Amino acid sequence: MQPRTSPDELHYLLAAESLIHDHDLALADNYTPEALARFHAPDWIQTAPDAYLARGNALAFPLLGMALLLAPALYGTASLLVVRVEMIVLAALLAQQVWLLLADLRVASGRWAMLGWVAAVFCPPVLLYSSQILPDLPAALLVVLALRLLLQPEPTGRQLLVAGIVAALLPWLHLRFAVLGAGLLLGVAYHALRCRRQGRVRGGRWPLPLAPGLVSVAGLVVAALSTYGRPLPPTWAVGAEGTWGFATVYRYAVGALLSPGYGWLPFAPVHWLGLAGLVPLVWCHRKVVPAILLGVAAYLLVIGQPYELGANLPARYVVVLVPLIAVPLAVAVATNRTMQGAGVLLLAASLGLGGVAVTHARELYPDISGRTYLAPFDVLQELYPIVPGPTPGFKMTAAQAPHITGRLDADAGALVAEPGRDQPGHLAYGPYVSLSEGAYVARFTLAAAPDDPTRPVAILDIMQHPDTVIARREVLPSELPPQGGYAEHALPFRTEGGRGVQARVQWLGNGELRFQEVEVALLPVRNPQEQRFPYWPRALFWMTAALFIGSLLVPTGRAEERHPE
Repeated sequence: MQPRTSPDELHYLLAAESLIHDHDLALADNYTPEALARFHAPDWIQTAPDAYLARGNALAFPLLGMALLLAPALYGTASLLVVRVEMIVLAALLAQQVWLLLADLRVASGRWAMLGWVAAVFCPPVLLYSSQILPDLPAALLVVLALRLLLQPEPTGRQLLVAGIVAALLPWLHLRFAVLGAGLLLGVAYHALRCRRQGRVRGGRWPLPLAPGLVSVAGLVVAALSTYGRPLPPTWAVGAEGTWGFATVYRYAVGALLSPGYGWLPFAPVHWLGLAGLVPLVWCHRKVVPAILLGVAAYLLVIGQPYELGANLPARYVVVLVPLIAVPLAVAVATNRTMQGAGVLLLAASLGLGGVAVTHARELYPDISGRTYLAPFDVLQELYPIVPGPTPGFKMTAAQAPHITGRLDADAGALVAEPGRDQPGHLAYGPYVSLSEGAYVARFTLAAAPDDPTRPVAILDIMQHPDTVIARREVLPSELPPQGGYAEHALPFRTEGGRGVQARVQWLGNGELRFQEVEVALLPVRNPQEQRFPYWPRALFWMTAALFIGSLLVPTGRAEERHPE
């Protein structure tokens, strides 16, 4: 599925090797050419590994959980294939635990429980991560296992202890899972107090299931102090915004659900029925299910921190929760024939989308505008909101700009083209970036000394993939300052969202031309909320539609719960 390792996978692999051979998590001496080649590191890391070491060293103790998980498979073999097989085995265990969860809860008959199970574990995004060396599927396995234990009618002290240990392990796989671990520990504490009130636990043993959580918290504090010099680690976010707020929650938390470039639901349409099934499930279990959903909401707020979208295939940050959709999905399709027919059709479509995603995984990566250009997703994504806000634009100086004609005058900080020495052509072009939908203005800083005052001195244009000019204008001698100094020349344009965008300056040979820089900036919109929360009506539509359909299932959902097939 993924022959080359991603940078995050590489960190975990090298951390496991460091633990085996060096008995530490300092990765600086593990980024050797031999190790990078053996683990099929990306070419840009193999050619310049030092550029990635700063991040590798800074991670330190957050790598420990995955390092311990991978170390047995790597010990003695150092085989990437063996590690991927280990991850597939963990994915199989996750599938087994999801099936056992459905069997424990008895929310639907066998065939519809099977549909919910297949939809959860054989569709994106779980399918896409089944062989990837990342903490998300192992964390999902722990979450499902702990919930199975906590949702027993009367969990025993031993079961609560195991659930407490599982919850305590979650933040060691990744710090963002700490909120899920905390939620599970609250469930353990609730049952432990019930056992005490009911006299099912001897003496002072009732707090014992909470001990693993306390040890885990103490260990995290000690590790953070030794690594960062403070009790709390720095944020794991890597993003341009750098601050948490409503805009980042919209972009990253809502985006993880709805974005057609990096979200969950556009890649697995059958899971929409699971959202609808939450309504009758909440109606029938008005204490347990809302408590679980509260933990899910808290986790979504946590991933509302900015993070680097380009590093993730669809919905990586919600993979830990996706298997749980099997339960409300089974409830939804078991209610009536209409939902059953819709479930079968949507499952077939989702499995087909999953097949395309697996065979073209690299092409799924979105650009900065949040779009993917892989069929059929490039068409289907128009149904969903492009959740990322408009990109701010870019700036390209003379020193950064590629050029076909002219030369760089480093002292003046300009690209210069002169008649008699240079041939007419593009004095500057680039930088091939992605822009999201919006209105922009490009400001070119130029100076010229035209020979013919009746002819243009340059042509400015904006081009985007595939070789489409979306804005163009000529620069006339009458627009130049009389003393021949630099001046800005504006070119407004609008894009519906494009990649490979470049700003170009074409020299026509009419006298000397100097290019200093070009800056492309997003134009302010009339309502600032439109810029911070673009496409919110579509996002609201999908959420409202799921809740509306779910409300229609409430009476049958209650009957189904009373008389399971």
